[in-house]
Amino acid sequence: MSLRWLIDVESWSILADSSQWQSLLSSIELVERQRIQRFKFHIDAKRCMVGRLSLRKAIALYSGVPFKDVALSRNKFGKPFWQPPTHFSGPIVDVNISHHGKYVVLAAEPNLAVGCDIITIELPGREKTISISTVNEFFNDFQNVFSDGEWKIIRSRGSPVLQLTQFYIFWSLKEAYVKAIGMGLYFDLQDVDFFYTEEVDMFCGIQARDLRESKDMSEWRFDVVRVDDLHIAAVATHPRPSSSSFASTQLRPEFSKHKSETFRYISVDELLAFE
Repeated sequence: MSLRWLIDVESWSILADSSQWQSLLSSIELVERQRIQRFKFHIDAKRCMVGRLSLRKAIALYSGVPFKDVALSRNKFGKPFWQPPTHFSGPIVDVNISHHGKYVVLAAEPNLAVGCDIITIELPGREKTISISTVNEFFNDFQNVFSDGEWKIIRSRGSPVLQLTQFYIFWSLKEAYVKAIGMGLYFDLQDVDFFYTEEVDMFCGIQARDLRESKDMSEWRFDVVRVDDLHIAAVATHPRPSSSSFASTQLRPEFSKHKSETFRYISVDELLAFE
């Protein structure tokens, strides 16, 4: 069973000095609690809190381990992962979160590596008008992030809005991929090249090739969904747990039948009610 959660953090009204907030802080690991308390703006602290709680809730649902006993650590690149209890015999769950704008998204898979990303389709900074000139200026800062093939696809889109959307589709896919392999910022995003095998629309038929080894990444699955008019989310899955080596892989038979999962909207209150 796959999990895909979409959580609206912006609509969660909770004050930093409330008893509920303090109780939630006390329920998570000290290091993560200190991370949350360092945020200058409360909305950023809320995103981080919801992300941390959703990780633990998802693992508790999969494993049957009580929420309070779910132990999370980070690998050397900073990706959170679950440490099962000694003698645990259930499925090893890989779970990943991302947050941007008003949303936190979560993707979880048993016995698969998974990474996810969500992004807002907008120009950063004060300049919010999307035009040919503003989009071109924005793109100039990312020339070394995308391959020549990806730039060709991005530039082929007619309007500046569509070009920006395609840019963020590829960006979000790259982020989901590097999170699935657990390397984050330590991976060169230009080493993976996304393309369309059969384009029905901008969100379907996407595959990738490894430019370092000059081979298609057919063992991977990449999905992109439009969450709303301003947000897109991407998920990358692979038939090896994220703790395993990606140097060589044999596909699990059922993985080839794996279908794209839709994100389920849940409120923060609903998230907190999960047992």
